[in-house]
Amino acid sequence: MNKSKINVLIFHPYSKIGGADLSLSKLINNLSHKKYKIEFICLNSQKIKKYLKKDIKIHIIKSPKTIFAIFKVRKIIQNNLKKEYKKIVFFSNQNFANILSYLITYNLGTELKTVAIERNHISELFTYFGIKDFFNKLIIKNLMKLTYNKFDQIIGNSKELSKDLGNYLNLKIYTVYNSVLNNHYKKSREKNNKKTIINVGRLEKQKDQATLIKAINLVNKKLDVNLIIIGNGSQYQKLNQLIRHLHLEKKVKIITNITEPATFYKKSDLFVLTSLYEGFPNVIAESICMNLPVISSNCKSGPKEILMNFRGPDIFTKGDHKNLSKKILDHYKNPSILNKKCAKIRKTFYRFELKNLVNKYDSLFSNL
Repeated sequence: MNKSKINVLIFHPYSKIGGADLSLSKLINNLSHKKYKIEFICLNSQKIKKYLKKDIKIHIIKSPKTIFAIFKVRKIIQNNLKKEYKKIVFFSNQNFANILSYLITYNLGTELKTVAIERNHISELFTYFGIKDFFNKLIIKNLMKLTYNKFDQIIGNSKELSKDLGNYLNLKIYTVYNSVLNNHYKKSREKNNKKTIINVGRLEKQKDQATLIKAINLVNKKLDVNLIIIGNGSQYQKLNQLIRHLHLEKKVKIITNITEPATFYKKSDLFVLTSLYEGFPNVIAESICMNLPVISSNCKSGPKEILMNFRGPDIFTKGDHKNLSKKILDHYKNPSILNKKCAKIRKTFYRFELKNLVNKYDSLFSNL
C-alpha cells in the first residue's frame, strides 16, 4: 500500500493562526490523498487543525526549543523510511526551520527528498530590532548560505522574493504563489455609514501597526475615521499603550483571537497594510476579493505583484505615518480611484487560483 504513495512530511515548528498555516492547509486539503500520505510536524501545540478538512497525522513534539527537537523529528523520518513509500519528501517552512531541517535530514539517504519554502523577503534579515536581533539574523544569513544549496528545491511565494533570494544565495528559486483564500471572501461588502479602516496581521514589529495608529491620529484631526486591528502577538500591550497615549480609545480597537475575519472585512471600507517586509501578504488578496480598496507600504515583496507593480496612489513609504495619513485622506476625498483599481486588479486573480498552487506542488513533489 505505501509503495503507491508519496509521503510528505511538513515541518512547521510554530503552528499559529496566520498566513503560513492557511497556505499549508490549502495544500494539505487539496493534494490527492490517494496519491499522498501527508503528515504535519510541529512543536508543543498546533493551530492548523482548525483549517483542515481532512484528517492527517499530526506529530506534536514536546520540546522547549526547536533545536532540541532535532533527534525526535529525525526519528519520525527514519520510521517512515522503513515503510517503503514510493518517495518521502520533507517539506520545511521559513528560514530557521529550513536550517534545522538540514541537520534533521543529514545523511538519511538519497531516497529522502528535501524542500524548503521562504515566506518572507530576504530584507527580513536586514531589518533589525536591536542588537540581539542583529546577531540572530547574522547567524541565520550565514547558515542559509551554508545549507540552502543542499536542498533538492527552494521555493519562494512571490517572484521578487524568489529573484532576490536567488541572487543572494546564487541559487535558482522556484516560485509558487499562495492561493486567494476561501470563497466567502468574494462576497460584496456591507454598507457602513462610518468610515472604517481595517488591518489584519500578527501583532509583531514586522507588521508595524504602530505606524498605522500614528497615521490615524493625524487623519482624525481632519476626518472622523475608525480603525480595527485584528491579530495576536507580542506587541499587543505596546500598541494599546500607544492608543491610550494618543487618546484614541474610541477610534482604534484591537481585536484578538479571530480566526475568520470576513465579517470585519465586510464592515470596512479600506484596508491598510503597514508591514516592513512580507512574502505574499494574503490579507491584501482577501481584501481585494471583498471589493475592499487597499493602501500598502512599499515593503518587499508581495504587495508589488498583487497591486500590479505599484501603479496608482495606493503605496506609501514604509514607516512614514505622515505619508500614510495623506494617502488615507486622499482616498476618502475621492474613493472612486482606488475602488476602480481594486476592480481591475481583481480580474487578474486567476494568478492565485487554488488549482495553480496544488498543480505546482503536485508536479514538484512528483518529479523530485
